[in-house]
Amino acid sequence: MLFHFAILFFLQKNFNNALAKAFENKNRSMKSKKIFALFSLMISLQGFSQNVTTYKKWNPASDTLQVLEGQAWSKEVKNYYDRLPARAEHVVRDEVWELSQNSAGLSLRFRTNANDIIVKYAVSENLQMSHMPATGVSGVDLYAKNSDGKWLWCAGRYSFGDTIVYRFRGMLSKDENGNPFEYTLYLPLYNSVKWLEINVPEESLFKPLSARKEKPILVYGTSIAQGWLRNSSRSRMDKYIEPKIRQTGR
Repeated sequence: MLFHFAILFFLQKNFNNALAKAFENKNRSMKSKKIFALFSLMISLQGFSQNVTTYKKWNPASDTLQVLEGQAWSKEVKNYYDRLPARAEHVVRDEVWELSQNSAGLSLRFRTNANDIIVKYAVSENLQMSHMPATGVSGVDLYAKNSDGKWLWCAGRYSFGDTIVYRFRGMLSKDENGNPFEYTLYLPLYNSVKWLEINVPEESLFKPLSARKEKPILVYGTSIAQGWLRNSSRSRMDKYIEPKIRQTGR
């Protein structure tokens, strides 16, 4: 009887030791896995942080240069993106004054070698109409000038919300002659811009171009001239006329 008890005691002791060792090995294994997972996460985060692109932004309204083209009374406007001087508010009809706050016909020029261009802005009215899409009412269009002097439309992805974002990825950094591209950004046809900024990668060259001093061409007409029912600002009538006049002189 005593012998059997000694054997049972021995087996139980060894079983308890084996069980404790198993738990110890399991805990050690779990601890090792946690350390490995944490280390992997740190490596991933480090790689992610190294791949994050930092951007610099340009706000035309804060620039000391006069960069907004298509605006005849740049120093007399009530808001930066208005088209008529503030003194015209109580002279013209209310409907005309309201439309004059739309940015149709206004544009910005700049030169950059950035391969990623992001345009962010906000507008004050509804983004779209029942019979006119958001790209026509509130959208922008970007054109690049090649070495032959031709303006090429740039395709981009866009999203509409409180802040409208147009993103142009995979842009060429230089033209055929090795020079950074000159761009023209055409502003919304039937909405009023509250603020706007252009973002490019921090390391990219970015140079705003001042408004040209040439004598302006006045386009006077109905809503068709402003771009009524167009699907984007690039399909506006004077957008087609302007480059031809500048290239041919007539």
